[in-house]
Amino acid sequence: MALFDVTPSLVSPRRFGAALHATRVGTGSTLTAISRRCEGWWTPDELLNVERGSVSLGDASIVSFCRLYALPGRGLGDVASLDLVLDRSESVDLVDAGSAEGSDHLSACRHILVRLCAISRLVGLDAEELADSPVLGEAMDLDAPAIRRSIRELEADGDRIGQVASVLDERVAVPLVGLSIGETPQGVLLLVRRAGGAVRPSPEPVPAAGPLRWFTAAPLSV
Repeated sequence: MALFDVTPSLVSPRRFGAALHATRVGTGSTLTAISRRCEGWWTPDELLNVERGSVSLGDASIVSFCRLYALPGRGLGDVASLDLVLDRSESVDLVDAGSAEGSDHLSACRHILVRLCAISRLVGLDAEELADSPVLGEAMDLDAPAIRRSIRELEADGDRIGQVASVLDERVAVPLVGLSIGETPQGVLLLVRRAGGAVRPSPEPVPAAGPLRWFTAAPLSV
């Protein structure tokens, strides 16, 4: 059994909550008004916690919140406009690489790289080319050669990556907030569209949320 679940949500709770908050404030709405709109299903205090990113939402709830807040739709960035970033507002206490349990750190890194390889395959990126990203190296506390070796080993097991990709392809994505790759001690690693970058073709009108496959131009390759 795998030590980590490599198919959790593609949506960062804190970034999603911040997007909901910005949309609500931009329209001049209040938490009370939003609560009334959903007939009290979510209280104002509960909505505030969602906006703060302290509530983990399932895929169905993410779609519902996009509708409830009328979150604007945005297509997934074109391959050339996608960047890795670290959201330092979210961090977790993973095992330190220098500790006696460094093998756990390597396992955590491997879990992140499995997701990176799977998501890269789905959006049309070459995961190995991302090995030189300073952001990835900082997030994982590994140098580029070590990351590249790990990616090559994972890609050699095409079935594993394909299985993870096929699941993630059906998970709900919100391109506005990017795709969550995984949690690291430095923050949440995400794949986002560079400011001003091109957007790939998407259904019209562009939905705010939906299965990742809705936003990718190419079918799943296994």
